[in-house]
Amino acid sequence: MPDSYNRWLSGGSVEIKAAQVGTTRSGAPKLFEMAAGQDCDSEAAIVVFRTYIGFRGGNSHTGDCEPDRAPDGSLRFKPFPGRWLVKGHIAQGAAGRMGRGEQGIAVVPRGVVFRTGYSDRLYGNPAAHYYIFDGNEIISATWEERQLLDLFPAVEPAAAADARSQAEEESSDTSDACRPS
Repeated sequence: MPDSYNRWLSGGSVEIKAAQVGTTRSGAPKLFEMAAGQDCDSEAAIVVFRTYIGFRGGNSHTGDCEPDRAPDGSLRFKPFPGRWLVKGHIAQGAAGRMGRGEQGIAVVPRGVVFRTGYSDRLYGNPAAHYYIFDGNEIISATWEERQLLDLFPAVEPAAAADARSQAEEESSDTSDACRPS
């Protein structure tokens, strides 16, 4: 929209409620603002991931928990269900020696759980957040909130039990687990 673009150029802040993904002449992704009242595709959402990292840690973007653990006993996660439009790296310290991770913009489908995980020193912050786009808004919850509020599709009972037992075993915030500590 020309009015939004002109406000942005003049140094103002612009909030875009709906956009379509297109491409530039060189083939790079480009967002086109949609006019108010214009029909939106409610089957997908454009998500900006400004995912933080733990002190001396990292982050991850995945799908929901897998029902079974890996052979080494660690939790497994489904692949990230969205389509990345752009990704970049973030770093703590010189060249990321104290921590590094990724941020980006992706298109995520409706009704599919996706997750951001954080590792190493979290100082009481959750180790992960789970998200789902319901066709109208993106719902975000920690593992505990997800279990209490029943907002998301259920994870297989084995994974939920494993997540609970792992959280009880671990006393630090350094795990990249289904159930954040």
